[in-house]
Amino acid sequence: MSFEYSAPGSFYEVPGQLSRAFGQYYILLQMPVKKFVDQSTVKNNPEDGDVTQRKLDKKHSDRLAKFFFQALMEDTHSRWDEEKNGPLDSDIEEILAHLNTQPFYGTQPFVAVLPGDFFNDYKVQQKYENVENRLRISLRAHQRLNIIDGQHRREALVTVSNLLNQIIDDKKYTNSRGLVPTGAQGLKKVSSGSLSFFSLARELFFEEYAVAVQVYVNMSPDQERQLFHDLNALGKKMNITLALSFDKGNPVNQFSTRLCSMDWFTGEVVNTDNKKVEFDSPEYLSLRNLNYINALLFLNKTSINGATPTKVKPNEKSALLLWKEIVKISDYSDRSKCIAAQTCMLKSITKLYYRHAFSRNAEDENQKKILDGLASIDFSIDNDFWNLTAWDEAYLKANHPKLLSDYLPDNWKDKPTGLIVDGKFRFTSRHNDAMTILIPILQYLLGIE
Repeated sequence: MSFEYSAPGSFYEVPGQLSRAFGQYYILLQMPVKKFVDQSTVKNNPEDGDVTQRKLDKKHSDRLAKFFFQALMEDTHSRWDEEKNGPLDSDIEEILAHLNTQPFYGTQPFVAVLPGDFFNDYKVQQKYENVENRLRISLRAHQRLNIIDGQHRREALVTVSNLLNQIIDDKKYTNSRGLVPTGAQGLKKVSSGSLSFFSLARELFFEEYAVAVQVYVNMSPDQERQLFHDLNALGKKMNITLALSFDKGNPVNQFSTRLCSMDWFTGEVVNTDNKKVEFDSPEYLSLRNLNYINALLFLNKTSINGATPTKVKPNEKSALLLWKEIVKISDYSDRSKCIAAQTCMLKSITKLYYRHAFSRNAEDENQKKILDGLASIDFSIDNDFWNLTAWDEAYLKANHPKLLSDYLPDNWKDKPTGLIVDGKFRFTSRHNDAMTILIPILQYLLGIE
């Protein structure tokens, strides 16, 4: 589709298709990214009039900005002609390594409303190009689309646009909102060799990329609010199980999936809606819980959101070494026999390993102690040591005085750990509380000072 502009400062003209469904007229437009951003607004400020939108969640829009920037960088890279332009600059290679990759990128249409009386307030040419229901709409600068669905995607496009302008005009990577690695050892100034790459990226983003917009007309504020409700409240959120199955872009999820395919990893990991892994289930873990465990291993947090190849890929080899030691634990995947088969203990093990293998304070000696000693710990569920509900100060002083004096926190008795069910110790669902006790216990058993 071609985009038509009239004289500067006059009208912006865009062709569209008039359609009708469920008693409502709407127009399908396709607009260049930059023009869409300039020609649209969001009604979420009460001081500006009727509110038909929720407040902006900047964290959410930043995640979407990373998605758009990642897609742009991959596309620009695929079009980069090294014979003509030379090899990629080290800046670009570092940014590409910082971003995830996935096999496809797409986004749904935006939904918007043109305020006012469509056929009286706007210049509309009907039967454009002699096609029935095809229009050409002329918009003045102040005649903006009110975004009903897509304000976070719109804000993400603004973020990427601002970064591209900053990189090319100011030659700085700062204030990138996480799109570029700009930490203490990260990128600061744009190298001269990177400018031509970003010039191509900006050209694609501003001049070639377009978004689809479904535009409703002649709607009251109440109708706009109803439309917002219908679009956001009636949809079904994607099930986490399906999301993990389909997502090929998150490096932690990729690692977990690859781990399950290793011939030495014999525990059964399930990822189906009707297979909840209970204590008595024969399966080892759900993929969702395995991702939580590996998120602690790579990121020191329980969510895989925000994982990047630069945080995961360099540590995958070492992470596999840990998992090879975990599977050496006797009955490692059987919760009826092994305390280490429970998610809470696995989280404690991986969090401890992160601390001594991947954090800024990592120590090779302690990492080696974990790898050398983990499989020799008696994790048998029949081992009275793991009946944490029976612990008291007298027991610890008599049997494990060093654990009490040097490892456990002062408030250890106040932390819930678990309970005995059918003669078996089960950790509490409050994993964070239990882990404050379990990690010091593991350090004690492994001889980590």
